[in-house]
Amino acid sequence: MMHGKTLAAVLATALAATLSIEAHAGGPMDLGPDREEPAPRRESPASRREAGATDPAGASWYGWQTFLADAVSAGLFAGGIAARNGAIAVVGGIGYVAGAPTIHGLHGSSTRTGLSVALRLGLPLLGYLIADGMSTCKDPAEEPCDLPGAMGATGGALLAAPIDWFAVSWEPAQVRVVPSVSWQKHGGTIGLMGTF
Repeated sequence: MMHGKTLAAVLATALAATLSIEAHAGGPMDLGPDREEPAPRRESPASRREAGATDPAGASWYGWQTFLADAVSAGLFAGGIAARNGAIAVVGGIGYVAGAPTIHGLHGSSTRTGLSVALRLGLPLLGYLIADGMSTCKDPAEEPCDLPGAMGATGGALLAAPIDWFAVSWEPAQVRVVPSVSWQKHGGTIGLMGTF
């Protein structure tokens, strides 16, 4: 944690750098005693929601896009199984594994893309391994021994998708910190303004 003198030094350095940059850029530096700076404009929560942010911290949720990709993929997969058309079912399965990660990539995050792929492959595999390991199948001729593993994989897939929609599909807020200076007739202020 910063001590008072260190914090004051950091603020003074940031202020000096900003003033120097504005002076060289021809910015508005005349802060004479008669000039009053307008108060900084604050965004209301409603205006932030209109801009697409649904989280108080300013993060933007795009899980509806990954949900729609999964809905189309699930429809293709189920339709392919019902119609006994393996090609359509495979397209649905590929859509499940690649659809949402592609959307994360389009939102510019390789981390969320990788996490989505890991969830969508890892949880079904984990479900399969757990269910298959718990299976008591002794004679494959008498009962379908692959059924417990398939049910575990399905459970893992059904768990991975909502985790992706609600936990991974968030675009972080842009953080911006700007030093501010205002001078009025009887004093002035120095500070930092920012959006988080």
